[in-house]
Amino acid sequence: MKISAVCAVLALGGPVAVSAQDLTIAPVPSWVLPIEAASDAPASGEALTILAYDMQTHFGKDVTETFQASRLRIETPEGLQIGNVALGWSPATSTLTVHELAIERDGTIIDVLGDGDTFRVVDAEPQLGQAMMYGIKTATSQVQGLRVGDTLHLAYSIAEADPLIGAIASDFLPRPELPVGRARFRYVWDKDVEARWRTVGDLGAAAPSKRDSRDLVLEVGKADYEEMPAAAPPRAVLTPRFELSAFEDWEAVTRLFDGVYEGAAQIEPGSDLAAESERIKKVSMDPRVRADLALDLVQDQVRYLFSALEVGGYAPASAQTVWEKRFGDCKGKTALLLALLRDLGIDAVPAFVSSSAGDALPDLFPTPRAFDHVIVRAHIGGKTYWLDGTEQGGAVADADLSGYRFALPVTLGRDELVPIEGLPTTKPIREVEIDVDAREGLGGPLPVTIEERLNGPFAQAVRLSVPLGQEQRERQLWFLFSDLDASFDWDEIEIDAPPTGAALVVAKGSVTLAKRGDSLARSYVVPGGELGWSPKGMQEEDEKRTLPWFHGQRGTSTFRTTIHLPVDDVFYLDGLNTETEAAGLSLSRQTTISDSKLVMDARWTAVTREIPAAEIGDAVSLLQKAYWNEPTFTANPDATAQKQSPAEQSSLATRQPTDFDGFYQRGGVYLESNRYQEAVDDYDAALALNPSSVSAKSDRAMALIWLDRTEEAERDLNAALAQDPENWVALHGLGVIHTQRGEFEAAVARLTEALDVKPSDDFARRWRVHAYQRADRIDDALADVDYLRRKWPADVSLIGMKVGLLLDAQRADDALAMIDDALTEKPSAWLHASRAEVLGKLERVDDALAAFDDAVALDGGSPGLWNQRCWFKGTHNLALTSALEDCERALSLAPDNPAFLDSRGLVHLRLGQLEKALADYDAALAKAPELPASLYGRGLVKAAMGNEDGARSDVRAARDASPAVEDEFKGYGLAARF
Repeated sequence: MKISAVCAVLALGGPVAVSAQDLTIAPVPSWVLPIEAASDAPASGEALTILAYDMQTHFGKDVTETFQASRLRIETPEGLQIGNVALGWSPATSTLTVHELAIERDGTIIDVLGDGDTFRVVDAEPQLGQAMMYGIKTATSQVQGLRVGDTLHLAYSIAEADPLIGAIASDFLPRPELPVGRARFRYVWDKDVEARWRTVGDLGAAAPSKRDSRDLVLEVGKADYEEMPAAAPPRAVLTPRFELSAFEDWEAVTRLFDGVYEGAAQIEPGSDLAAESERIKKVSMDPRVRADLALDLVQDQVRYLFSALEVGGYAPASAQTVWEKRFGDCKGKTALLLALLRDLGIDAVPAFVSSSAGDALPDLFPTPRAFDHVIVRAHIGGKTYWLDGTEQGGAVADADLSGYRFALPVTLGRDELVPIEGLPTTKPIREVEIDVDAREGLGGPLPVTIEERLNGPFAQAVRLSVPLGQEQRERQLWFLFSDLDASFDWDEIEIDAPPTGAALVVAKGSVTLAKRGDSLARSYVVPGGELGWSPKGMQEEDEKRTLPWFHGQRGTSTFRTTIHLPVDDVFYLDGLNTETEAAGLSLSRQTTISDSKLVMDARWTAVTREIPAAEIGDAVSLLQKAYWNEPTFTANPDATAQKQSPAEQSSLATRQPTDFDGFYQRGGVYLESNRYQEAVDDYDAALALNPSSVSAKSDRAMALIWLDRTEEAERDLNAALAQDPENWVALHGLGVIHTQRGEFEAAVARLTEALDVKPSDDFARRWRVHAYQRADRIDDALADVDYLRRKWPADVSLIGMKVGLLLDAQRADDALAMIDDALTEKPSAWLHASRAEVLGKLERVDDALAAFDDAVALDGGSPGLWNQRCWFKGTHNLALTSALEDCERALSLAPDNPAFLDSRGLVHLRLGQLEKALADYDAALAKAPELPASLYGRGLVKAAMGNEDGARSDVRAARDASPAVEDEFKGYGLAARF
């Protein structure tokens, strides 16, 4: 594609690269029109301003000649690099003529070309590292005296003809990107050359000359194309475009190669290659087995090397030559595979494919330049197989070349493009097993072993890494671990990659599990749970989108994760088990915890490589369900048990950080474990080493918030936002502070900003629920809770959150119905207790007491349940004797708990036992001096005992601590008379 020359000229500071043969110096050919430069063009704002670019092509019967010229004005010192001129050519196919190299300065032209002695010619193979040899030579010239403000003139032409197919009238120009100025593309063809042309989409003005219909000019200005949507398929990316071709149909293309591959795909009798074919015949009569052995021979005993030194870019080397030299390019390897398959009695033909055009190929004008690769089509056992001799380790049954989408087989009949249908794969392309040892605790790096068994292109990538050094190999294989939702550090990586079949990679080292959001509980993401898929970037409701979503993947991957958990800890699972399919994708995932071991089994399959536009919404829903509900597990779900295991504490005590990462990571562990002062100390140390760290500032602020050091936290949060206005931790931290201050609308605003930046920030969404509730925006709060419940259906705390909101909205019947539904699915003591509270609101006291009985029957060891029933009876002024027994039971399980002492004080007050009530309230306030209920209750006791001054003081303090406390006590039928 000649557009590559355009891109080279337009690349700022880069050399000019073209294809030509012997370097000559000559005037501009007579058929070329003068270049039209916009000398008054404004500065582009870049290093160079392109005043003009011209490419004029003359298609002759035997030779195609292309003239290229540019006028580049240098705007900055960086633009002076354009003076390093480099012109490359391949002697096998073309010649190069330089016409002009000059500097324009203040209206004067300074010739720097002369007789061409400013050029030096060197051999250069820029793609030798990719096993490609074009026989390229490079003519270089360092333009002397070039200054900022100068305009560099360059003009040259190439005359080319491939040794096999000669000169062909063909060109393709997709979406040229011009930063400024204009470009002119001109095409001229001889009378004995038939060509047709067209523009597709809004590319520019194209019109034939008034003098001659065989003289076409295409004017292209600064590109202003419609933005291409994300993940657009190849056929869309190639629009707008210009096409020109002398070929009427695809059969005309294949006629160029009549007899070419037949001649190359021959086995000489008595040769070593003939012996290899005979050996295969003796192994099996099964054509599939024979094809596998032939494919293995070509793929794994002949290395890949492209060479255009002798026969140009289209003619294949003979099968005999490829086998004797043990190297060949796609054409030579195809000739070798064809020779073997045909000698083995298998019907096979060559087929051209394109690695870039994809499904756009049928929409393009026929031309051999549409293709950049050749493979083999074979018919075996009534099935069609597409085989690639340049791959390695493949089997016929596993060969999936459907990514090319279309092929042009070269047969003796009427040839046309045919679709490449992907065969059902017989095995997963990737099988991942992750084993994590967390028996000594979840804090810090954990021992991990990962085994990945890989097939197809994944296996080939592993094989290519074997000769590399350890560091390069780990870097190349990083793609195997980058989508597993965890941070790995490898001690060793072992590879078993035989020449054929699956490759096995075993990695041993340590892993730091990813946290779920920024949860302050110890909640961790199960590695591998995302399945390598994410809905990021997809728009569920993009009504304007008409193009499919092209993801390019096809096949099945499986994941199994095993985490050995601490035996003395309690865990619960979050995230949905799922088994669903949509839009050609299917996902399944099951996670269990049993006998201190978590096991997750997951699988995804992509049947097609793109998702139709109409089905993108279905795909997004499916992926979101898997992505947002990725499996997580939480240690010690009871809020009273949020502590580290002894092993984790010991690990932290003995691990002394020495750098920023060490202090920052340990601070995070302390923060999760509610060891806030220690977290602050580590964040202080981290910031001393890296004062500009936004993450350390925002995380330290969260620890300071929980230490009630609000002003310090606010300074950190504002400093973090000054550096990064979209730091979601800082935004939700300010939301917490506003909520604590009673500034609920301000809290909503900050928390909403955090969610705009990171919609998955569940911490912010939960706090926004509280802010909405306190701002009396119950409907908004309910919307957030419903979102969280869809995302985390196993989180029972969200039921309690919604029950509270429904009660605030005077919708007790709805709250009761929701609890009853939840009890039907999974009975729990907590749900029965919540049901009792709702029944109390509905004044169904007897039913409420029965619900409490059900709760205690399920979990009689919970002090909170005994206290809750005591409080219910005390506030409703019923069954006070048994209420007192309930409080005594709660305090026997959790002595000196201020909330439990407060409940018993209320019961004693109800019973008229004022001295005991006063003692309980004094004990509660000794533990929690600002507990509003205890202050108000003690004020009532003091008033009843005649201590009016003391009563007034306590009630006033209670009102200051919580303005709502008085209304609560009025609801109990208890209120101060002052």
